[in-house]
Amino acid sequence: MSKLVTLLTNIDSFTVDVPTFKPRDPSEASDLSIYDGENLAIVLWLTVGLWVLLQIVDLVLLDGNAIGWFVALLPGAAIGIISQYARKRAEIDEYNRITPDSLKNGAAGTSRGAKSAMKRAVAVNNKMQRTLSASEAHSTHAKQFYKQNNFGRFWDEIENSVKTLGEYAKNLDEMKKARSDYETELRTRQHNFPAFPSERDAWAKPDSALRELNEAKHLGETNYQFAAIWE
Repeated sequence: MSKLVTLLTNIDSFTVDVPTFKPRDPSEASDLSIYDGENLAIVLWLTVGLWVLLQIVDLVLLDGNAIGWFVALLPGAAIGIISQYARKRAEIDEYNRITPDSLKNGAAGTSRGAKSAMKRAVAVNNKMQRTLSASEAHSTHAKQFYKQNNFGRFWDEIENSVKTLGEYAKNLDEMKKARSDYETELRTRQHNFPAFPSERDAWAKPDSALRELNEAKHLGETNYQFAAIWE
């Protein structure tokens, strides 16, 4: 039994922990800085705009460019800091609206998502096994047609085996997507889910199917009559 199937049989025992909610103090919004990236952009734009306006209105009253820059900087800095405070306060208020039910629902949703990805992986692995079995069957048929000197059917079966292995490559992409979804769901959570089984440990492998195909192809490629038909 593959590790994926084993995991599926134990799937009901896997859970995601419900995180402990710790309300944030609204006073955190007062931790402000003019050097915040967004504030700095606001300050720079307002400074330039107000400086240009002040130059046009009355450069003489400002007694030179240095004072003009200083006067223009003050409202820009004030607006930037006020904007930052409002944004941080809104973030804190939004965070503090989290309820125990929403935390439970979030954990349950993560658990469902991870289990869904695991089930998809098992289904894909089964499909991979069927694909590889079909490829081997085509190669076996090719060997039989080789013994019968049936050139056309021999190469038809070789081609079918190759096409079927192409389906395996698509299955492999599906498996990698299931693994990615599984790991993404659980990345930031505390849980008792196991690590996703590695390709080496659990996934259906193409070694036997490839060996059968190569053996069948070798028969045709080393027989002048069969090789001539293929060309």
